[in-house]
Amino acid sequence: MRSRKFWPYLLAALPYVLFVLGTAALWWWVIPHDPLAAPGDESQTEPVAMDVVVMTEEKLRRAGIQSGPAAIRPFGQMFRLPGRLGYDENRHVEIRPSAGGTLREMRVSPGDEVSPGQIVAVLASPDAARARTEVQRMESQVQLASNVCERAKKSAAGVARAIELVSAGKEPEEIS
Repeated sequence: MRSRKFWPYLLAALPYVLFVLGTAALWWWVIPHDPLAAPGDESQTEPVAMDVVVMTEEKLRRAGIQSGPAAIRPFGQMFRLPGRLGYDENRHVEIRPSAGGTLREMRVSPGDEVSPGQIVAVLASPDAARARTEVQRMESQVQLASNVCERAKKSAAGVARAIELVSAGKEPEEIS
């Protein structure tokens, strides 16, 4: 019920808010704003192309801009500025592990060239550890089944040989 009482006030205030915002936008658009302009500097500049910057000597001095012949020399200052880096999408590859875990070791750095099959990172993963344990358990079961099968083959070969000998008329004492 409270929200229904709110709407008439909002609708009544809306024209005033729009008027104030429109006036501020018009003022910003009409009045020139040059943060490097000297106080009281009302000089008119002629229109220039969008890729050309024209500044008076006073503006250059206030901005700390100096010009001179090109030379190789070390940087005097470094600035840390926020920004975004782009990358070449044709040379970027996302690598995602098949199991979750914690990164234990990074074997390459961003920008390094890698070759197919090269290990780039090592993960500590409980899922991978469980899977590795399961693989080892299955391998031991396969080995055990292989041993049982081999023993059964040898027994079957011995029984077949004994049957041959008995069929040939040999007495059980003669069969070793």
